[in-house]
Amino acid sequence: MGQDDGKVSQVRRYLLAVLLLAACIATGHAADIIFYNISWPRHDKATGILEWELSASTARPVSDTEYACSHPELYAFKLAGEGGSQVSKKDLHLRADQASYIHGAATARAKLAGNVVAELYGAETVTLTTNDAELEFTWNDREKLKTRKIETNSKVTVTSETRRLTGDGLLVFEQVSADGQQKSTLTLNKNIVMEAQVEPGAGALPDVTASQGQPGETAGPSAVTIACLGPFVFERSDNVAHFHNHVILTHDGTTLNCQKLTLLFENTGGTNDGQLVIAGMLAEDNVTVIGAEQRFSGDRFEWNPTVGAGTLVGSPAKMHAPGSVGSAERIKFDQETQVIKYIGVAAPAQFQIDLPTE
Repeated sequence: MGQDDGKVSQVRRYLLAVLLLAACIATGHAADIIFYNISWPRHDKATGILEWELSASTARPVSDTEYACSHPELYAFKLAGEGGSQVSKKDLHLRADQASYIHGAATARAKLAGNVVAELYGAETVTLTTNDAELEFTWNDREKLKTRKIETNSKVTVTSETRRLTGDGLLVFEQVSADGQQKSTLTLNKNIVMEAQVEPGAGALPDVTASQGQPGETAGPSAVTIACLGPFVFERSDNVAHFHNHVILTHDGTTLNCQKLTLLFENTGGTNDGQLVIAGMLAEDNVTVIGAEQRFSGDRFEWNPTVGAGTLVGSPAKMHAPGSVGSAERIKFDQETQVIKYIGVAAPAQFQIDLPTE
């Protein structure tokens, strides 16, 4: 009997070991490694200055190079000249609810999801919000190029102190070469609407709401709205914005239509994190400027809102109003004097008024 009892005990121990092994296999995922408050810094090889740092509340390894992260947060920096020396300045702050991060020596990628918010620092601070995005950093040692992209196909809102911009699909492209040359663009793909504020006395368009009389004084900033089918491209390095395809700009009762609109912005502060205001405008292709009583049309319209002067060019440019028509190769507007000049170059300008008969 003692020998049989020993065999039974041995079998029981074997079965218990099998059961424990099966239990470990069944619950193996519960034993996954999770890192808390982890960060991945990267430094410039030449200067040793911190280029960017990605951190997360938790990070679970998916493979040797991929991590599933919660509450990821990224700070990126750039070199800037200041006081005769190179200093590191904050360039980007990005955060989201979740991310899948792939870490590499030449390329780093992250798929972001849930409440994606990115702050871009430059002439003025710009905040991007969307539902999801893909982030990519690349380092090309052979060509000495560093590239950063933020991309999404979702609806995006872009806000600053002076503007609010919405559209579908976004690409933020940043590239720096070894000699310090930088390329920085923000592109919205389609269905663009921009709302901005213009200070009194700096009209985004000439006042053609009436054929006579001085424009009314405004107590504060007035609204400017620009809509287009897209794309919209903002050259951040030069503070120039391009609107494409069926562009409509409205301001103080005047509407401008064209196929391409270019806006030049100026930084009022003269330093980073200042305020951008519209300093110049160029409308091209099938241009019309429409007020309550007058309608102008031409091929190209250039306007300086700072001094309130501009020129409409066409072959010819035309004006229509109740009881009068005019045409010339150039029509000049002076907002301060409320004078409109019709100038002929190759052909004489024409202006016709219908006088009522008694």
